[in-house]
Amino acid sequence: MQTGPGLILGMAVVALGLVTLPAAARNEAVERSGIVNAGTITPLSLPVSPLPAILSADDAQAYRRVFLLQADGAWQAADQALRSIRDPILLGSVLAQRYLSKSYRPSANELEVWLAAYADFPDAQAIYALAAHKRGRQALQSLPRPVGNRLFGDSDGTRWEAEEENAYHALPERERQRIDSLKTRFRQLVATGATGAARQLLNSPVAQRLSPADTVHLQGLLSFAYFIDGRDDLALESVGRSPTRDHAVLPIAQWTAGLAAWRQQSLDRARHHFERLAQNPRASRGMIAAGAYWTARANLKTRRPEFVNHWLHIAASHPRTFYGLLARRALGLEIRLDWDTAHLTSDDTALMLESPTGRRALALIQVGQGEQAEAELRKVYLNASAAEARALVALVQQVGRPTDGSVWHRERSEAEDETTARYPVPAWHPDGGWRMDRALVLAVVRQESNFNPEARSPSGAVGLMQLLPSTASFISRNTGQCLKRKDALYQPEVNLMLGQRYLEHLLEDQDINGNLLYLIAAYNWGPRNLTRWVRKTRLQDDPLLFMESLPQAETRLFVERVLTNFWMYRVRLNQPTPSLDTLASGDWPLYVQLDPHNPMVAENVPY
Repeated sequence: MQTGPGLILGMAVVALGLVTLPAAARNEAVERSGIVNAGTITPLSLPVSPLPAILSADDAQAYRRVFLLQADGAWQAADQALRSIRDPILLGSVLAQRYLSKSYRPSANELEVWLAAYADFPDAQAIYALAAHKRGRQALQSLPRPVGNRLFGDSDGTRWEAEEENAYHALPERERQRIDSLKTRFRQLVATGATGAARQLLNSPVAQRLSPADTVHLQGLLSFAYFIDGRDDLALESVGRSPTRDHAVLPIAQWTAGLAAWRQQSLDRARHHFERLAQNPRASRGMIAAGAYWTARANLKTRRPEFVNHWLHIAASHPRTFYGLLARRALGLEIRLDWDTAHLTSDDTALMLESPTGRRALALIQVGQGEQAEAELRKVYLNASAAEARALVALVQQVGRPTDGSVWHRERSEAEDETTARYPVPAWHPDGGWRMDRALVLAVVRQESNFNPEARSPSGAVGLMQLLPSTASFISRNTGQCLKRKDALYQPEVNLMLGQRYLEHLLEDQDINGNLLYLIAAYNWGPRNLTRWVRKTRLQDDPLLFMESLPQAETRLFVERVLTNFWMYRVRLNQPTPSLDTLASGDWPLYVQLDPHNPMVAENVPY
């Protein structure tokens, strides 16, 4: 039975004065926020242990009880426990858990009050979507919008998506809805290969209201869809429809044009597009490295060797990217990375204590809500300063969960990140021991589940290596194991055992035959899909073009990221990187076992 909305809302309004205050004012009043000069942090300050207690012992115990009661849907008992709490620092998190529960039906007013008070919380987007559903799209303008992804204050709004939202601000709501619907429909058509319908949509009257940047972006998506379909002429023609000014051309258009021209053997034209990509201020580090590396390849192919090293050095300046690693190997440069683990220092702790988000995360950790604390910290990490990022990484490493250490891999300045946190080596062991190299298995785990043993995809894949129950059953039968309980796939030792057995099975497939690119693509896309596509292509002489031409966007990204992870783990485990050497030389990489083959006798027990 649902109880106590008046009590909960009363606590939010009376205790915190939240309905009329913006998030920043609420934080200042309730959590005594302040901006600390990042320059005060010194690398020589001593580690702090244990973590500071934000809550009193009584409040911490009461919050733990509330979270547990709400997880069971015991709303009345949770309301009773809330009455004893003095510090409201976690009230927003408590309410978010309640309102997003399947067994609680919040009113539209409850959701709006929450958004007015907690719009900078990680759950704000989900609460906003729920409120919009209840109020209807016509009420969107009146709803407080989710904000903020900085440790101290809101985002600066420099992302392209934020800029584009402002481009439509003056239009009537109905017109904005038509534009949103067009963009959604266009992406659906491109994703399903309906390029003809997508092109018609882009030429429709509604599309004439698109902003210039949106037009260029959608035109770029269409161009790449043509390239994936093998229609290079249309891909190049579509790119030609976009503005030619450098600042208006998005990286996807330059990347598409370069690849399409390369596949047509128009190497000078390809070089031109790749050069512009490498110099595009809108491009990510990965795209800059890709553009520079392919520019070097084009210069080599067109007999301009004097320009090759220049572009390889540009790519090599991004050593954590796929093409950056290839460039470093091509130049004979070492892959030097700092694998020292970050320690939480007294200055780190002071920085966290002065931040509303930091104090909230520490309080959540104190009451056992590590996943929610992780969400709080992950939300602000991308836009954190170097000092703030160091404190965030040190905190999640101090907490010690493998998943906490692996979430910090999104793009930031390479000098600012703790490499160890990006590539953790958890103390998990597959049932029966390691049969495949740990570097490859961890590379797959990092991409598939981000080291979350309880991960579950919409398609039903579960666990560390995201195994479908049908695949797990097939492998278990082939290996003489007994998988009677599907929930056993959430156990790290079981999931790793079956996942590496599946990798072994794929390696032995006659169509894969040890080919590392085929192996990784087949793991994501399925061996039969891969084999059918390979037989229709003529890309056997260029493994990189093969990879970039894979028809599934998810598979292309999966191959690139798993290979990058694989090489980084090779380096972390002090191992050579033969597959990196081979691919940098232009040949197909094979899987080479470097770890000793040390299977133990698996326990013959039903899982």
